[in-house]
Amino acid sequence: MALERVWCLATRSQDKTLAKFIDETVYGSPNADRDDEAHFIVIAKMDENQSLTFITGIDNTTPLTSLEYLFTNSADGAYRLIEFIPNFYNGATPYGRETKDSEGNITIYANVIWHPTSNKFYKAIYLNTPTFTGVEPSITVGWQNYWEEFTDFESQIAATTSGTNTDKIPYEIHDDIITFRLEDCIVEKLDCTTDTILCSVCDRLEELLPTLKVQLMLDGANSNNWQDKQTRSETIIEQTLKKFCC
Repeated sequence: MALERVWCLATRSQDKTLAKFIDETVYGSPNADRDDEAHFIVIAKMDENQSLTFITGIDNTTPLTSLEYLFTNSADGAYRLIEFIPNFYNGATPYGRETKDSEGNITIYANVIWHPTSNKFYKAIYLNTPTFTGVEPSITVGWQNYWEEFTDFESQIAATTSGTNTDKIPYEIHDDIITFRLEDCIVEKLDCTTDTILCSVCDRLEELLPTLKVQLMLDGANSNNWQDKQTRSETIIEQTLKKFCC
Protein backbone atom coordinates (compact mmCIF):
# COMPACT_ATOMS: atom_id res chain seq x y z
CA MET A 1 0.00 0.00 0.00
CA ALA A 2 1.40 3.40 -1.01
CA LEU A 3 2.33 5.63 1.90
CA GLU A 4 0.82 9.07 2.28
CA ARG A 5 3.83 11.19 3.20
CA VAL A 6 3.13 13.67 6.01
CA TRP A 7 5.68 16.19 7.27
CA CYS A 8 5.18 18.76 10.00
CA LEU A 9 7.20 21.80 11.05
CA ALA A 10 6.89 21.02 14.72
CA THR A 11 9.09 22.99 17.07
CA ARG A 12 11.46 25.92 17.49
CA SER A 13 14.14 26.84 19.97
CA GLN A 14 13.68 29.75 22.35
CA ASP A 15 16.20 31.87 20.45
CA LYS A 16 14.52 31.07 17.10
CA THR A 17 17.72 29.66 15.58
CA LEU A 18 16.66 25.98 15.49
CA ALA A 19 13.62 24.27 14.02
CA LYS A 20 12.54 20.68 13.60
CA PHE A 21 10.76 18.78 10.84
CA ILE A 22 8.92 15.64 11.99
CA ASP A 23 7.89 12.76 9.75
CA GLU A 24 4.28 12.04 10.74
CA THR A 25 3.70 9.44 8.04
CA VAL A 26 1.77 6.44 9.36
CA TYR A 27 4.10 3.44 9.14
CA GLY A 28 3.19 -0.16 9.88
CA SER A 29 0.45 -2.50 8.68
CA PRO A 30 -1.18 -2.14 6.24
CA ASN A 31 1.57 0.33 5.23
CA ALA A 32 5.27 -0.37 5.02
CA ASP A 33 7.26 -0.34 8.26
CA ARG A 34 9.62 2.57 8.81
CA ASP A 35 12.70 0.32 8.52
CA ASP A 36 11.51 -0.92 5.13
CA GLU A 37 12.83 2.38 3.78
CA ALA A 38 16.14 4.24 4.04
CA HIS A 39 15.73 8.02 4.09
CA PHE A 40 18.27 10.74 3.43
CA ILE A 41 17.01 14.25 4.21
CA VAL A 42 18.16 17.49 2.58
CA ILE A 43 16.80 20.82 3.87
CA ALA A 44 17.31 24.18 2.18
CA LYS A 45 16.25 27.81 2.49
CA MET A 46 14.30 28.77 -0.63
CA ASP A 47 14.15 32.28 -2.07
CA GLU A 48 11.43 33.88 -4.18
CA ASN A 49 12.92 32.32 -7.33
CA GLN A 50 13.01 28.85 -5.69
CA SER A 51 16.81 28.96 -5.59
CA LEU A 52 18.03 26.76 -2.76
CA THR A 53 20.65 27.45 -0.08
CA PHE A 54 21.43 24.12 1.55
CA ILE A 55 21.55 23.84 5.34
CA THR A 56 24.45 21.83 6.71
CA GLY A 57 24.50 19.58 9.75
CA ILE A 58 21.36 17.52 9.10
CA ASP A 59 21.69 14.23 11.00
CA ASN A 60 21.27 11.36 8.54
CA THR A 61 23.14 8.76 10.59
CA THR A 62 20.11 6.50 11.15
CA PRO A 63 18.34 6.27 7.76
CA LEU A 64 16.10 3.36 8.77
CA THR A 65 14.63 4.85 11.94
CA SER A 66 14.86 8.65 12.09
CA LEU A 67 11.60 10.60 12.20
CA GLU A 68 12.85 13.98 13.44
CA TYR A 69 15.34 16.32 11.78
CA LEU A 70 16.69 19.37 13.57
CA PHE A 71 18.07 22.20 11.44
CA THR A 72 19.31 25.75 11.82
CA ASN A 73 17.34 28.66 10.42
CA SER A 74 18.78 32.14 10.17
CA ALA A 75 15.72 33.88 8.74
CA ASP A 76 11.98 33.56 8.30
CA GLY A 77 10.72 32.45 4.92
CA ALA A 78 10.25 29.39 2.72
CA TYR A 79 12.08 26.15 3.47
CA ARG A 80 12.19 22.96 1.40
CA LEU A 81 12.69 19.45 2.74
CA ILE A 82 13.64 16.82 0.18
CA GLU A 83 13.24 13.24 1.35
CA PHE A 84 15.34 10.87 -0.76
CA ILE A 85 14.21 7.25 -0.52
CA PRO A 86 16.69 5.09 -2.47
CA ASN A 87 15.55 1.55 -3.20
CA PHE A 88 17.19 -1.35 -1.40
CA TYR A 89 19.79 -3.23 -3.43
CA ASN A 90 18.34 -6.06 -5.55
CA GLY A 91 20.64 -8.45 -7.38
CA ALA A 92 18.18 -8.86 -10.26
CA THR A 93 17.76 -5.13 -10.94
CA PRO A 94 19.87 -3.50 -13.69
CA TYR A 95 21.79 -0.46 -12.46
CA GLY A 96 23.46 2.26 -14.48
CA ARG A 97 25.92 5.14 -14.10
CA GLU A 98 25.19 8.77 -14.86
CA THR A 99 25.96 10.29 -18.22
CA LYS A 100 26.81 13.89 -19.07
CA ASP A 101 26.70 16.04 -22.20
CA SER A 102 29.68 17.85 -23.72
CA GLU A 103 29.21 20.75 -21.29
CA GLY A 104 29.29 18.52 -18.24
CA ASN A 105 25.56 18.62 -17.52
CA ILE A 106 24.00 15.40 -16.27
CA THR A 107 21.63 13.98 -18.85
CA ILE A 108 20.97 10.62 -17.18
CA TYR A 109 21.30 10.24 -13.43
CA ALA A 110 22.96 7.23 -11.86
CA ASN A 111 21.16 4.70 -9.71
CA VAL A 112 21.61 5.24 -5.98
CA ILE A 113 20.70 2.38 -3.66
CA TRP A 114 20.63 1.47 0.01
CA HIS A 115 22.61 -1.64 0.93
CA PRO A 116 21.23 -3.10 4.18
CA THR A 117 24.19 -5.44 4.83
CA SER A 118 26.73 -2.62 4.98
CA ASN A 119 24.20 0.04 6.09
CA LYS A 120 25.36 2.48 3.42
CA PHE A 121 24.15 4.28 0.32
CA TYR A 122 25.91 3.53 -2.97
CA LYS A 123 25.97 5.16 -6.39
CA ALA A 124 26.48 3.19 -9.62
CA ILE A 125 29.71 4.16 -11.44
CA TYR A 126 30.58 1.27 -13.81
CA LEU A 127 31.81 2.66 -17.13
CA ASN A 128 32.13 -0.32 -19.48
CA THR A 129 28.43 -0.99 -20.03
CA PRO A 130 25.33 1.21 -19.69
CA THR A 131 23.88 -1.12 -17.04
CA PHE A 132 24.93 -4.09 -14.92
CA THR A 133 23.34 -6.63 -12.57
CA GLY A 134 24.39 -8.96 -9.81
CA VAL A 135 27.28 -6.93 -8.39
CA GLU A 136 26.58 -6.42 -4.69
CA PRO A 137 28.28 -3.49 -2.96
CA SER A 138 30.89 -4.46 -0.33
CA ILE A 139 30.28 -8.18 -1.08
CA THR A 140 31.06 -9.11 -4.70
CA VAL A 141 34.75 -9.25 -5.60
CA GLY A 142 35.63 -6.13 -7.56
CA TRP A 143 32.51 -4.25 -6.48
CA GLN A 144 34.54 -1.03 -6.21
CA ASN A 145 34.56 -0.85 -10.01
CA TYR A 146 30.76 -0.71 -10.02
CA TRP A 147 29.78 1.24 -6.94
CA GLU A 148 30.96 4.07 -4.71
CA GLU A 149 29.74 5.05 -1.27
CA PHE A 150 27.43 8.00 -1.62
CA THR A 151 26.02 10.75 0.61
CA ASP A 152 26.16 13.77 -1.74
CA PHE A 153 22.42 13.90 -2.29
CA GLU A 154 22.54 17.64 -2.87
CA SER A 155 24.08 16.81 -6.25
CA GLN A 156 20.82 15.05 -7.13
CA ILE A 157 18.58 18.04 -6.38
CA ALA A 158 18.27 19.14 -10.00
CA ALA A 159 16.60 15.85 -10.83
CA THR A 160 13.83 16.53 -8.33
CA THR A 161 12.79 19.64 -10.26
CA SER A 162 13.34 18.28 -13.76
CA GLY A 163 11.50 15.03 -13.08
CA THR A 164 14.25 12.95 -14.72
CA ASN A 165 15.30 10.93 -11.69
CA THR A 166 12.16 9.46 -10.18
CA ASP A 167 13.10 5.94 -11.23
CA LYS A 168 16.72 6.26 -10.04
CA ILE A 169 16.13 7.80 -6.59
CA PRO A 170 12.53 8.03 -5.38
CA TYR A 171 11.92 11.22 -3.43
CA GLU A 172 9.29 13.43 -1.81
CA ILE A 173 9.30 17.22 -1.44
CA HIS A 174 7.78 19.16 1.44
CA ASP A 175 7.69 22.98 1.42
CA ASP A 176 6.93 24.96 4.55
CA ILE A 177 7.01 28.54 5.80
CA ILE A 178 8.87 29.59 8.94
CA THR A 179 7.52 32.73 10.61
CA PHE A 180 9.16 32.52 14.04
CA ARG A 181 10.46 36.07 14.05
CA LEU A 182 7.29 37.50 12.53
CA GLU A 183 5.16 35.75 15.15
CA ASP A 184 7.25 37.17 17.98
CA CYS A 185 7.11 40.63 16.44
CA ILE A 186 3.31 40.48 16.19
CA VAL A 187 3.01 39.29 19.79
CA GLU A 188 5.24 42.13 20.98
CA LYS A 189 3.21 44.67 19.02
CA LEU A 190 -0.05 43.27 20.42
CA ASP A 191 1.36 43.40 23.93
CA CYS A 192 2.39 46.99 23.39
CA THR A 193 -1.01 47.91 21.96
CA THR A 194 -2.80 46.16 24.81
CA ASP A 195 -0.63 47.95 27.36
CA THR A 196 -1.40 51.29 25.73
CA ILE A 197 -5.15 50.63 25.81
CA LEU A 198 -5.14 49.41 29.40
CA CYS A 199 -2.97 52.30 30.53
CA SER A 200 -5.46 54.70 28.96
CA VAL A 201 -8.21 52.96 30.92
CA CYS A 202 -6.05 53.19 34.03
CA ASP A 203 -5.47 56.91 33.60
CA ARG A 204 -9.15 57.51 33.09
CA LEU A 205 -10.06 55.48 36.18
CA GLU A 206 -7.60 57.46 38.26
CA GLU A 207 -9.24 60.67 37.06
CA LEU A 208 -12.63 59.30 38.07
CA LEU A 209 -11.43 57.86 41.36
CA PRO A 210 -12.37 60.81 43.60
CA THR A 211 -15.84 60.98 42.08
CA LEU A 212 -16.27 57.19 42.37
CA LYS A 213 -15.28 57.28 46.02
CA VAL A 214 -17.78 60.02 46.78
CA GLN A 215 -20.54 58.24 44.86
CA LEU A 216 -19.88 54.96 46.63
CA MET A 217 -19.95 56.68 50.00
CA LEU A 218 -23.25 58.38 49.16
CA ASP A 219 -24.69 55.07 47.94
CA GLY A 220 -23.92 53.67 51.40
CA ALA A 221 -25.49 56.51 53.31
CA ASN A 222 -28.73 54.61 53.82
CA SER A 223 -26.95 51.43 54.86
CA ASN A 224 -27.45 50.27 58.42
CA ASN A 225 -23.78 49.25 58.42
CA TRP A 226 -22.00 52.35 57.10
CA GLN A 227 -18.46 51.15 57.93
CA ASP A 228 -18.98 47.82 56.19
CA LYS A 229 -20.33 49.56 53.09
CA GLN A 230 -17.35 51.92 52.93
CA THR A 231 -14.90 49.02 53.28
CA ARG A 232 -16.56 47.12 50.47
CA SER A 233 -16.44 50.20 48.26
CA GLU A 234 -12.70 50.63 48.83
CA THR A 235 -12.16 46.96 47.98
CA ILE A 236 -14.01 47.34 44.69
CA ILE A 237 -11.92 50.35 43.70
CA GLU A 238 -8.61 48.73 44.63
CA GLN A 239 -9.39 45.52 42.74
CA THR A 240 -10.47 47.49 39.68
CA LEU A 241 -7.28 49.52 39.60
CA LYS A 242 -5.09 46.42 40.04
CA LYS A 243 -6.84 44.74 37.14
CA PHE A 244 -6.64 47.58 34.67
CA CYS A 245 -3.61 49.65 35.73
CA CYS A 246 -0.26 49.21 33.99
